[in-house]
Amino acid sequence: MTVFKWHLRITNWNDIQAKKYGGDIYCNTRIEWFITLDDVWDFLGFKLKKQKTGYSGIKDNVEYVLTRV
Repeated sequence: MTVFKWHLRITNWNDIQAKKYGGDIYCNTRIEWFITLDDVWDFLGFKLKKQKTGYSGIKDNVEYVLTRV
């Protein structure tokens, strides 16, 4: 059984401003699940800044929020 420990929320603000899917924030947000923190960094190709409740950052107007489950 695979136990996912990291939850990555990816919100594309360019698509929201361009009114893709009617500009709906939920339709322009993607969720990814990961087992290890190294898997997240490999997926993104960069590291996010450490925050109080996880990691987060913005790159090219795409917001990344990583929390531990």
